[in-house]
Amino acid sequence: MVFCSDYEITDDILTIRKARMWCWFDGGALHDRWTTNCVSGISTFGMSDEIGEGFEITTAATSPNRGSINFCATTHYNCDGAIAIGITRSTEATSRGMAVGLSRDCCPLSGSGCSQVVLCGDTGACATNSTLLTACSGCCFTATSTCVAHNEVFHTYKIQLNMCDATVTIDGGCILATNSCNLPNQPLQPIFIITTRTAATRTGQIRYFEAYNT
Repeated sequence: MVFCSDYEITDDILTIRKARMWCWFDGGALHDRWTTNCVSGISTFGMSDEIGEGFEITTAATSPNRGSINFCATTHYNCDGAIAIGITRSTEATSRGMAVGLSRDCCPLSGSGCSQVVLCGDTGACATNSTLLTACSGCCFTATSTCVAHNEVFHTYKIQLNMCDATVTIDGGCILATNSCNLPNQPLQPIFIITTRTAATRTGQIRYFEAYNT
């Protein structure tokens, strides 16, 4: 089948995806829509030298050093109607926190409820070895386990923000977690975060990110 545009490969031409963006992390440098941020400590940022491993963030070797990329507070995405899709991994399965999703702030703090976020990953919201869906309203958070254990493999995380809840799927298929409490109430921006929880560096890699309003 021949398509008139790349858009029509996955969407009917009459379906308008508001503020839709997608980004393959390839080539020699990070696209200028993204901003790097050393949330805590000094992280290093750059394209991976390995084929297909995208852009990577490596933390300093002191817990809880943390680095992120974000849209520098350009908050295009609705808190009550948006989808974020990220293909990410951490190169280590233990003593790290990795998350992808949408955030109000450029420097969200995990676990403390300081930032408005909806993230999927090991966010530090509670001590667990499973991937979490975490929602935070700016003062309180709710973390729900997907029952998917941490590993070093690339996964596709799809977060959907609705009027009354947030859901996540991993690598397609059925919804693995739903949060209906402590949802953000302000516009959000894309974000990817990696944290070390030990006296060693930790590396997070992102291959693809997509977001749009629904």
